[in-house]
Amino acid sequence: MKTFAKNLLATIFTFTFFAPVWAQVQLYPMSINSPANSAELNAIATQLVESVVTGNLQKTEALLSNDFMIYFSGGDSLTKEGFIKMWKGYHADATGHSFTNGEVVAVSVKEGPSAGDWALVWGLTQWTPNTTQSTIYSYVHLSIQIKKGKVTRCYQFQDQLPIVMQLGYQLIPPATASKE
Repeated sequence: MKTFAKNLLATIFTFTFFAPVWAQVQLYPMSINSPANSAELNAIATQLVESVVTGNLQKTEALLSNDFMIYFSGGDSLTKEGFIKMWKGYHADATGHSFTNGEVVAVSVKEGPSAGDWALVWGLTQWTPNTTQSTIYSYVHLSIQIKKGKVTRCYQFQDQLPIVMQLGYQLIPPATASKE
């Protein structure tokens, strides 16, 4: 009987504390293929990256659909107009924008919420803020959805902490900060 009680308590403990975590996970299995139009998808994604990095924002605007949305790893999102405005600010506030060591691959997702044609892009971004002479380096990953030759959706994944640290900010643990 003691073994049964221990197992029951362990089960209750597990489901009480870990079930809420399990309930938050929602994953869709994806079936991906290399689409027949891979060259076109890769070209559109490459043109998008080149146009924003070089500041050719008229070209950027032409590549984006009217209902374009970009979602950032921090939870923020922007419309087409917001995205163009953001890049105008980036070019006003920094020089030497580049994207190197980049790769692009086209995939076609057959079902689920992300069904459609995508180009996955990753590489090293660099720029020098006008307020410093130090070049900032950061790896970035873009998942770019393309429909009818236009970029409709983009997810940008970029770790912000290395950027902040390269800008000279320091992390101070809460216990240390409260003593100062």
